[in-house]
Amino acid sequence: MILQTFPDLESLSRAAAGLFARLAADAVNTRGRFSVALSGGLTPRRAYEILAQPPFREQLPWDRIHVFWGDERCLDPADPRSNARLAREALLDHVPLPQAQIHPFLCHPSPAAGAREYEVFLRDFFGEAPSRLDLVFLGLGENGPHRFPFS
Repeated sequence: MILQTFPDLESLSRAAAGLFARLAADAVNTRGRFSVALSGGLTPRRAYEILAQPPFREQLPWDRIHVFWGDERCLDPADPRSNARLAREALLDHVPLPQAQIHPFLCHPSPAAGAREYEVFLRDFFGEAPSRLDLVFLGLGENGPHRFPFS
C-alpha cells in the first residue's frame, strides 16, 4: 500500500476523483462493470462534487457503474444526516447513472432486517464471482488527517 498525503481537502478530493475514474475504467475494461460503495461526510462529498462536473461527468462510463453504500445511518432518506441524501445531492442527481444501478441500503422494517436483505442482494448481485467491490469510498472526519490510501 502507498500512502499519500495532501495539503488540503481540495487536492485530496481531486486525487480521489481521479482514482475513482481510473478504477472505473479498469473495472469496466476488465469485468464490464464498476461497483463502488459510497460513504458520507465532508471528505467524500467534495470528491463527489468533482465527479459530477466536467470532465469526469462526461468521461465516466455511468451506464456501467453500480452504486452501493459502505455505511448508512438508518434515517429517512430526506434527513440532512443521511449519507444517501448527501450522495444524491453531490453526485447522483447530476450524472447520467441509471436509477436501477443505485442500490440503497433500506432500514425498514428494522436495521437488522435491512442488513440481512442487503447481504442477500449483494450475494445475488455478485453471483458466482467473488463478492468484491471495486472501490469503497470512506471519509475521515475532522479528527483525522486528510490522507487517502492508494493501492
